[in-house]
Amino acid sequence: MVDALLVPLTAACMQAAASMYQIPVEVLQAIRLEEAGQVGRVSVNKNKTHDLGPFQVNTLWLDTFTVYWRLPDRNTTYYVLRDNGCWNAAAAAAILRLYWHQSGDLAKAIHDYHSKTPNLGQAYLARVLRRMFPDTAAPPRDQRRRK
Repeated sequence: MVDALLVPLTAACMQAAASMYQIPVEVLQAIRLEEAGQVGRVSVNKNKTHDLGPFQVNTLWLDTFTVYWRLPDRNTTYYVLRDNGCWNAAAAAAILRLYWHQSGDLAKAIHDYHSKTPNLGQAYLARVLRRMFPDTAAPPRDQRRRK
């Protein structure tokens, strides 16, 4: 098998994905930083799914994107999400748009992008917000006043 050509994630790709799905580009950038993936990267999860590429898009989305993008099969979708930064950004933006549409709340969409499990999603949301607003992050819990 020949290795696929890796297509980098560029600022233009991020802007296009954000614009296409009407997601604030700053949100997309913060999620990208938090996910810390790379084009060509695969992370294996405890549940044996894989997270692919810069936005670490989970393989649970393969069927959805195979149909949505009219790709020939799941393997093609897998390689596109893993190896093409632009398509990976578009997938991340589409997932965020879907969750935002479902909840009506961008913060909930960011939460659910990572996990619909409340404590995992809430911690992820807090980390993404700190990346977006590093100077206004809340102090650690042990430094907060109790009411």
